[in-house]
Amino acid sequence: MKRLAVVFVLACFPATIQAQAERYELGRRLRAFEDRGEHRADPEGRKRALPHLQKSVSAFFSLRLGEAARSLDLASWHYRKPGSPSDSEHWAMSLNARPTSHVVDLADESVTVRVEQFYAVTPAVPEGSTVEFHVHDRKRALLWSKKHSITALPLEIHVPLAGLSEGDYRINAGIETKDGAVVLHSYGLSVVDRLEPRLRSVKAAVKKQSSAVSSTDLATLKHLVKLLSDLAEKKTLETDYPAVRLLREAEERAKFLAEGKGDFNKNRPGEFWMSLVTAKGQSALVRLKAPQTIKHGKPLPLVFALHGAGGSENMFFDGYGNGKVVRLCDEREWLVVAPLSGLLSGPSLVEILDALNGIYPVDEKRVFIVGHSMGASQAISAACDHPTRFAAVAALGGGGRVRASEDLQRLPFYVAAGSQDFALRGAKALKEALSKAGCDRVVWREFPDIEHLVIVQASLPDVFAFFDDRAGK
Repeated sequence: MKRLAVVFVLACFPATIQAQAERYELGRRLRAFEDRGEHRADPEGRKRALPHLQKSVSAFFSLRLGEAARSLDLASWHYRKPGSPSDSEHWAMSLNARPTSHVVDLADESVTVRVEQFYAVTPAVPEGSTVEFHVHDRKRALLWSKKHSITALPLEIHVPLAGLSEGDYRINAGIETKDGAVVLHSYGLSVVDRLEPRLRSVKAAVKKQSSAVSSTDLATLKHLVKLLSDLAEKKTLETDYPAVRLLREAEERAKFLAEGKGDFNKNRPGEFWMSLVTAKGQSALVRLKAPQTIKHGKPLPLVFALHGAGGSENMFFDGYGNGKVVRLCDEREWLVVAPLSGLLSGPSLVEILDALNGIYPVDEKRVFIVGHSMGASQAISAACDHPTRFAAVAALGGGGRVRASEDLQRLPFYVAAGSQDFALRGAKALKEALSKAGCDRVVWREFPDIEHLVIVQASLPDVFAFFDDRAGK
């Protein structure tokens, strides 16, 4: 499963626009939880958080989203300290302070922020409560701040945009109560110069290409236009999209297409949402990051990151340790690619790899897969289908069907689950199946006091040490 949006959702939680606000808020809370876990991963904190995490996962599967958020917030609390939060502290945690639109025009005077409860707690509004807003740029520089009293909920506040230039920003809301409880909430906001005419222009560019043969550049442009249009219509999507950067990219891609140039992403470093068109003419949505060294044209190792059920291409970038897999790839100057996968069938990694090879130089001898839950099963399936195309596979918190072959026996596997993971039995069965198939390089790890959600964050350092060994580092 993932959040988002980043993005933490369930297999049975529909990914409709109507549900995106809930996905966004759950994902935001998951990122806050993972950030605390990353910096306070002491054994006692993990033990205190464990029962609340298990309650959160159970609530997600039964679609009791408020209860899932409540338990996740309590897990975050217990990561930091023993004992329960006070009533006012729990009230402050229950709030969100989300902009009614995550994209606004530079000419707008303000953006409305709505403060309300995501789940119910008592008391309704503690006496003397306040919310203080801070507007930060992407480098966390403070641009504006102001404090407001909270006497009743919901509360709508107009945050002024005067003095801001075009850019992707953060709105941080600090909730404070009379007894000193302080809880921080953070949201993305993009301020775009001439939003409507520029969006119309890229839409027109797509129409001009209506008779063109489908290509990765055209499919990606269409995807970006759909994202930007939804944001301009004040829809809340599952994660914080950098709309200014994406609009500039869409404009540049449109110009590339109009001039008949080659692949926009050819040896281009950076982070991108792309709709890759495979040799079969099908589109595969991925989010990827290419290091600066890619521009030199030297083949680089690549890591495929496969999300769990109900997740998206954003999960390994925005969740699973706040994008820990991306940071680990950055340290090694490796490519990382996270495909969007459906519940019933996964993307063809080999077709994606072949499509990428025409855009980025990939070291074919150092292509790795890491998958969580459903993604673990898809990783095993890809390895069984094409064992010679991958250098090593990591399956976390999940199982999979093994089909024995001589080539598969030579492929190294890392299999891990938490001692409190409901997928522990399936992961153990996978380990046994790989051994029975003759795979002599199978590493097994069972992490104490870890459940299904945290297994990715907990095991990724081991996973990359395993990949490093196979890569010859």
